[in-house]
Amino acid sequence: MNIPTYLSGLLQVKAYRVLQMMAQEVLQHFDLKPTQWSIMGQLYANKAGLRAADVAEALGVEGALVTMMVQELVKRDLIAKTAHINDGRARMLKLTLKGRAVVDHIERVLNANLKQLLHGVTSDDLLAYQRVLETIIANSHTSELRVAKLIQRQRRISSVVLLDNLDQF
Repeated sequence: MNIPTYLSGLLQVKAYRVLQMMAQEVLQHFDLKPTQWSIMGQLYANKAGLRAADVAEALGVEGALVTMMVQELVKRDLIAKTAHINDGRARMLKLTLKGRAVVDHIERVLNANLKQLLHGVTSDDLLAYQRVLETIIANSHTSELRVAKLIQRQRRISSVVLLDNLDQF
């Protein structure tokens, strides 16, 4: 069964909007932005802590964004910065006890809301959906490399054509 791309895209956008609105509604009660929630989630999963650069890489964002978001979370006593065990110059980010409690609470609320949205969806369906998303992400990295190489090649060709045309003047 092949769904036309425009219908598939519309379906994905609608589902994303529903999930995003639900999550944002919950996060607003805690004055958290989605990126801050993602940072806290990464730290929750890594109790030993992470460097900001590791968090940025995991989220696929610039380090400066993580640094800015972390500063606010540190002020709110949700995240603590500690010295790296092996490298005194590096700082590790860890959730505070308050931060862990907030994550636990938000997870319960989000999971309760998701349970309603996913009524009738089996565990196997969810696992298959997760595998599809992971495959798309993995394939996008390969595609990004191919696209980057094509762009570089096109730039070289354009440069050669431009230089060839300059010789005519």
